[in-house]
Amino acid sequence: MSEPDQNTAPESKLCAACAEQIPKAAVKCRFCGSYQNWRRRLADSTTILALLVALVSVIGSTAPVIVGLFRPKTAALTLSPPTFSWGAVSVTASNIGSLPARLSDAAITVPQKQPAQPYIFILDADGTAADQTVGPGDAKILTFKFDAKKYDPPRLTAKDAPCTLEIFESIREVSCDEIRFMTAKHAKPTERNGLLPEEGPAPLDHPAGWK
Repeated sequence: MSEPDQNTAPESKLCAACAEQIPKAAVKCRFCGSYQNWRRRLADSTTILALLVALVSVIGSTAPVIVGLFRPKTAALTLSPPTFSWGAVSVTASNIGSLPARLSDAAITVPQKQPAQPYIFILDADGTAADQTVGPGDAKILTFKFDAKKYDPPRLTAKDAPCTLEIFESIREVSCDEIRFMTAKHAKPTERNGLLPEEGPAPLDHPAGWK
């Protein structure tokens, strides 16, 4: 059996990239040109960095398209709880749909004692048509004003059934105290019970009879 070459074996090593035998002290492989020390990892790092940059670029360009696939094909508004002030009511409207939505007015229904019809009045949105329009992906604070020259303030007490506020297909029950405060002829401090948390279609037995 032949003895291993004691002169060359300890002085050789295999290239980390191509597995060819190269001198142990070699810094760079003479066959494939790859570095044998820490610098050989730079090539891998550069490749990974380039892939990450390309991935971010692809995600950045396709994200709007992907989001658009899941966005409703119509205007879809979400409304914040309304904030009442003297002579006006404000809401924040966010449009998660793909079409713009215009909120030109709001309707308030005040229940009356049966068999009287409910008292309904319209609040016009403040500003121009552009101010009243919420584009796709946008959010705006919209204010609807009570016209004291057009409507008489409704007679309300704290014991009255909840009133309703309708804005763009959204119906919310609100305290009639809030309506009384908003429609008062003169601004003055008044105790108000605040808003009710319920939101959605009015009860079936509600005098407004919303469908």
